[in-house]
Amino acid sequence: MEIRRHFEPRDAAVAGPTAGVLLVAAAVVTAGAAVVDPPEGPSARPLVLVVPVLLVLIGVFLRSPRGRRPSPVLSLIPLGALVAIAVLDIATKDAGISGHIFFCVPVLYAASQLRTGAAVVITAAAIALDALVAFTLVPPAQALTDVLYMATTMTAIAVVLIRKGRSQDAVVRQLQEGKDALLRQATHDALTGLPNRVLFHQQVHEALLAQPRSPSEGPGDSDRRRRDAPDDVAVLFCDLDDFKAVNDSLGHRAGDELLVTIAGRLRSRLRAQDVVARLGGDEFAVLLHGVDPEAARVMAGNLLEAVATPVPVAGHHVHVAASIGITLTQAGADKDVHTLVREADIAMYAAKAAGRGRCVEFTEQMLTAQVEQASLVQDLHGAVSRGEFSVHYQPVVDLRSRLVDGLEALARWTHPVRGPVSPETFIPLAEQAGLIDEIGAFVLAEVTAHSRPLSAAAGKQLSIGINMSAAQLVSTRILDMIPSGQTETMQLIIEVTESTLIRADVVPVLEELRRRGILIAMDDFGVGQSSIAALRLMPVDIIKLDRAFTVEVSSDRRAAAIVRSMAAMAGDLGLPLVAEGIETTEQLEALTGIGCNYGQGYLLARPVALAAMVAFLDGQRVPAGAGSGDASRG
Repeated sequence: MEIRRHFEPRDAAVAGPTAGVLLVAAAVVTAGAAVVDPPEGPSARPLVLVVPVLLVLIGVFLRSPRGRRPSPVLSLIPLGALVAIAVLDIATKDAGISGHIFFCVPVLYAASQLRTGAAVVITAAAIALDALVAFTLVPPAQALTDVLYMATTMTAIAVVLIRKGRSQDAVVRQLQEGKDALLRQATHDALTGLPNRVLFHQQVHEALLAQPRSPSEGPGDSDRRRRDAPDDVAVLFCDLDDFKAVNDSLGHRAGDELLVTIAGRLRSRLRAQDVVARLGGDEFAVLLHGVDPEAARVMAGNLLEAVATPVPVAGHHVHVAASIGITLTQAGADKDVHTLVREADIAMYAAKAAGRGRCVEFTEQMLTAQVEQASLVQDLHGAVSRGEFSVHYQPVVDLRSRLVDGLEALARWTHPVRGPVSPETFIPLAEQAGLIDEIGAFVLAEVTAHSRPLSAAAGKQLSIGINMSAAQLVSTRILDMIPSGQTETMQLIIEVTESTLIRADVVPVLEELRRRGILIAMDDFGVGQSSIAALRLMPVDIIKLDRAFTVEVSSDRRAAAIVRSMAAMAGDLGLPLVAEGIETTEQLEALTGIGCNYGQGYLLARPVALAAMVAFLDGQRVPAGAGSGDASRG
């Protein structure tokens, strides 16, 4: 209410005690004047004693905690004091008991402690009551002089203090605005204006505390309540897919423009009671109130649709997508904010793993898998020094002579509790944890040490391939670890995937490795989108055909035709073609008939440890069908 606000004190904690002090002072002076110059008449004497007592009681109350509360009633205190002075003077017919000067006391209080509206009203009341007393008790000429004097005095006091009060109000207002600005900076994202992580967590916390279910509700009540008004709280964790590519190609300003546009779109698709926040980078979070799982999924689909619409940025129409994780819980449930947001985050990563551009709802199995993954990451630290890693070797065979042409070195991790851990599991974890260089250095050292007994068993120099990721190649350590690619016993081959081979920051490293005599093999050829272009532009010495083509080569005429074309192309380029994943005799015969000269797979030989491989090489020839059996991988 605007009128109420104008009559409230600026600071009740100060205004109340100040009024109390002034009232007590007025009471003491009034009582003292009555003692020094007692008024005439039997009714006047008790009056001059009762009024000061009442003023003292009111003053004591105003100095108590209850009197310090903000209230427009405080503006009535000076009005009451004015009326009390006027009544006392008129009743005793003696203005000398209080004196005209005491009309200034309430004015002083009002002008300094109250808002402008209250100060003006009280000043006007003081002048009017002073005139009433003066014209009632003294001759008109003297009364007019006294009134003009007191009106001028009180008006001057009021004007000075009101101006000072307004100045103080302006300072307080500026401080409050600054405080509000700092609070907004602390709780909102500077770029998009959305709530930040701090405010979002606070809002989720408040949502979890709201509308707790009654313990007395039975299953039927709960189901009926859910049908009537769902009270679930949903958190959606949204991460833009490949946002880094926009920053890298168009610049960070374009990336910021994209984020602002996406923020606006997300906000426009939500209801008034829902909240969208930017947690940082390209991560957004959404809080949905009163939704069931189906409604949350529908809302997530709407958000995906909003993000997928092309965004005009820096003269381009940028196509982006998002991955969204969803988690729900009942309002009032025993679940904290961090748990809820973590569940949505886990579900978001599951959405990315499932192909991106989709939403996935959290399940407890996801949490179990993440905990297990985190445990594996911790166990990876120090696994090399603890002797848990080893190197196995799988032959690359000349399909015409069935002789071993070379080997592929494969890292193996035997966990002390879990047993063998698949490379498909621990290699990505090692890259995320920054441990891939340590594992790569171990494999290289082992291969270098093993090359002598392996070469001796084969009776010739052996080519040995080592798989390397982009993370290993962009590190300068790899160049320090491999001064030369050839020794008396080994020709080193670095095997990289197409996605690694086409990276601009990897190509200079590969070219330097080739200058040092190391051969480069393109692994998993044919599954990427630019394999042939990579063959033309990138430093490649060997092609390794992905197992996806080998599986159907004996049963699918079109697959056989594709492999035949690849073999012819490799021959024209002068590059050896190695078919991976040979698991059946039919596949072997089909590849040989097509003209693929080299192969690798479980039918020919499984990956084995050093001692077993030395024994295998002693046999010189690889008999057809050796190592057949479990064909789970090649």
